[in-house]
Amino acid sequence: MLALLILAGVVWYNFPTLLTDYQALSQFPATKELVKTLGEQESATEAQLRGLMGNWDGLQTRLAKLDRNVSSGLASARKHSEALIAQARGQFEQELNERTQAMNARVDGVEAEQAETRTQLAQTKDQLQKEVATLRQQLAERQDNTDQAVQNLQQQVGQGQDGLHSLAQEVHRQRVDFEVSENRSVEIAPGVSITVLKTNVSYQSFDGFLSLTNEGRTVWLSNVGIAKAMSFYPTKQAHRSYDLVVTTISRKGVVGYLMVPEGSSQS
Repeated sequence: MLALLILAGVVWYNFPTLLTDYQALSQFPATKELVKTLGEQESATEAQLRGLMGNWDGLQTRLAKLDRNVSSGLASARKHSEALIAQARGQFEQELNERTQAMNARVDGVEAEQAETRTQLAQTKDQLQKEVATLRQQLAERQDNTDQAVQNLQQQVGQGQDGLHSLAQEVHRQRVDFEVSENRSVEIAPGVSITVLKTNVSYQSFDGFLSLTNEGRTVWLSNVGIAKAMSFYPTKQAHRSYDLVVTTISRKGVVGYLMVPEGSSQS
């Protein structure tokens, strides 16, 4: 199409020259036929040029229409692209907002849990302090009660010793002191031996037994405390009893005395 347009332009540009040459050549008889043929060709060419000129207007119209279509398509594509970009931006902003809200919710939850934990710790601390104060008060009261009980016990021991001493004087008995180590046996009077098996310092008591060798008998001593007289008869024929009294109980053994009636044989 472009080549035909160029050819038409060249012919149109040289048309006056060709017309002059045509008129000159028409004066010769030999060339009349040739001129006739050239005239026919010229007419055909001119018709083609007119057709081309008509097609050129249509081509311009189509080009203009194509330009409008292209411009419209570009505008539509631009609008579509802008719409897609706006939609993507909106989705991104919405997703960002949702994630931000979720993160803020999690942070608020963690802060709430920490606040609750701190409150619980404070309450627990206060409760423990109250319990410790109560325990200290109870311990102090028990200590006071224990001290009072020890004083009362010491008074009772003193009273018991005084009473035993008075009783010994009244019945005319003789006191025989002794000291026995744990797991040892000691003869404290003729035919009377004492064995200490175990002592309990906390409760001030001991376990053991008396061996009455003349009779071949054993008198068991279970949980015997201090300042408590234990009476026994050394023989079946005896009319007066012996009294065993323990005054001290330690981890090593016991210390005490035996009240023996006067007139009894002793070693």
